[in-house]
Amino acid sequence: MRIFLLIQLVVLLAISGCANTRSSSFKEMSSAYREVVEQYSTDNILLNIVRASNNMPLSFLDIPSVVGSGSMTVSAGIGTDVYSKAPASVGGFFSAANTATDSSNTSGSLGMSINNGFTFTQSSLDNSSFMLAFLKEMPIEYVDYKGTERLRPRTVEYSLLIDKIELVSPDGEKVLRFVNDPMAPHYQKFQEALLLLIEVGLRAESRTQSTPITPPMSQAEYLAYSRGMNNALIDNIVKGSIEVVKKSKGSSISYQLFKNTPYSVMCVNKHEAKRLYDNFFHEASYCETSAVDDVSEMNYSSVSNMYKERSRDLKDMKINIKLRSVGNVFDYLGSVMLVQQKTPPKDVLIYPSRNLLQSYYDAYKEPTPLLKVYKNNSSINPVASVKYRGDIYAISDDDDSYSKIVIEYLSILLTMAKVPGSIPASPAVLVR
Repeated sequence: MRIFLLIQLVVLLAISGCANTRSSSFKEMSSAYREVVEQYSTDNILLNIVRASNNMPLSFLDIPSVVGSGSMTVSAGIGTDVYSKAPASVGGFFSAANTATDSSNTSGSLGMSINNGFTFTQSSLDNSSFMLAFLKEMPIEYVDYKGTERLRPRTVEYSLLIDKIELVSPDGEKVLRFVNDPMAPHYQKFQEALLLLIEVGLRAESRTQSTPITPPMSQAEYLAYSRGMNNALIDNIVKGSIEVVKKSKGSSISYQLFKNTPYSVMCVNKHEAKRLYDNFFHEASYCETSAVDDVSEMNYSSVSNMYKERSRDLKDMKINIKLRSVGNVFDYLGSVMLVQQKTPPKDVLIYPSRNLLQSYYDAYKEPTPLLKVYKNNSSINPVASVKYRGDIYAISDDDDSYSKIVIEYLSILLTMAKVPGSIPASPAVLVR
């Protein structure tokens, strides 16, 4: 009986050891992989900002797949030597030998070996599919995407996305143009113009343009037309991209098909703009859904007073905003990094904004650097660090800047640029 108990104990230990080892091993490997990929992505973004500051080509890599493999071998054995008085008979077999040296013994053995690992595929994004999306001007819809914007001031987001602001008179003769370039001598004017627009509620608004695709039809004509509709047309009507509009004029009724095309515009709150600037903005610059009680995000009184003085003879100005490409965002941050490293150094400051959580707003009551990149500074606690041309560049995990928020937003923009086909099926580099 003792032998069988021993066998059961050995097998139980082997099974439990196998399960525990496999579970903890997989968890540790998964956690290690997650941390490595997170750091890989962050460092890749910082490295390309550094490249942009040196006027060098940008280059991106991606890890499209990870394959895990593992094996485990368990072996167990038991050996027994029995010394009996008379092994030939049943009774003698279970009788002990007479000599003191003739004693029975039992021995056991247990062995286990584990092999596991991951195979990474690392692909280059230096191809036309990715670059076309990467270098194409971002659509205005990007401004309206929702995500972690509660922790990202609108001034940060707009500073990254907007390349140029133009205020144009109806006749086109008077144009106020502001370029978002920290290297330009009039960069401060762009920041003032941006604060002016944010104060009056600058945002992206979705609209729909309806275009007739059929002439007006009588009821009989429409019934005949509807019987010949193909499945694609019916499907678009169900989805709402094509709309059947019924019109009544006296006793006659007509039907007409319109194609609805969604588009987005940048606009300001009508009530807030009129309250602060009277007729400075054109009707076309107002959002169609302008809330009366839409409180200004921040009271930039100095900027407001300055524009009231400058624009006494200006009215009905239309807003024309040009967005960057994702590639231009990296160029812009490269310029931000360059002005920091000049003599004397200068930070690109972002003014506070109320669309943060209150705790974050308390932390950013004063103008705060948009991005801080430290060069060869070993005293900081880095959240990202890369070596480029013999120098170490790092972003701090706990300084007074929006650096981590900028990196997070850049990660989103890069993901949006990874259109289908941009990540090659065959990896450029295989890492084992």
